[in-house]
Amino acid sequence: MQGQRYLDSRLTISGSQPIPGSSESIDYQVEQENIDKWLGLIGANYNFNRDWSISMEYGQNGSKKRQFISSLTRRF
Repeated sequence: MQGQRYLDSRLTISGSQPIPGSSESIDYQVEQENIDKWLGLIGANYNFNRDWSISMEYGQNGSKKRQFISSLTRRF
């Protein structure tokens, strides 16, 4: 199995951090967004029998982002 995944994620984190030893605090806001939105994928699934199967997926894009996902499944 081959394919691609598209993820457009944006996150805003805001809060306040107290300064130790004083009554002051620092307010902050951080905005995050993924730069590489596309990820190339390759994967496989194998059924051992009616009850057990295993699946694996590997993904990588042009930068240093890599991921590996696997699962072992038992059906009953």
